[in-house]
Amino acid sequence: MPRAIALLLLVLAVPAGAGDIYRWTDAQGQVHFGDRPPAGAGEALPLTSRPTPPAPEPDAGARRARQDRLLRAFETERRERAEQAAAARAETERRERNCRIARERLEGVRSAAYLFRRDESGERAILDATERAAAEAETEALVARWCD
Repeated sequence: MPRAIALLLLVLAVPAGAGDIYRWTDAQGQVHFGDRPPAGAGEALPLTSRPTPPAPEPDAGARRARQDRLLRAFETERRERAEQAAAARAETERRERNCRIARERLEGVRSAAYLFRRDESGERAILDATERAAAEAETEALVARWCD
């Protein structure tokens, strides 16, 4: 057991204290690794033995603050989109209602036997042909406005 522990400590300590690691191929084509380049064995390529350290982690507080800002921005954007969609639905409903009313009025104007208006004394005055055509044109304009 003491030998195994000593061997483990030696294996762990050697790479930490080692400098560069070299790789070379001998005349028989075998690849070798070592801590020193071989003498006269041709070209030895140094290999980095230590990985590059990771980029420093940003401060957790700053990262959390940035996440909170993003979440608030997303929530604001989602709320604005919902409000815009609700306003668009309300406008569509208003236009559909006004279109239906205008079409009903136009149908009534076209199918009525006679149309009337109230005069200054509050009495009914039947519209002549010119006034009836004007009333129909006005109602058609309302249909065009709300039903397009």
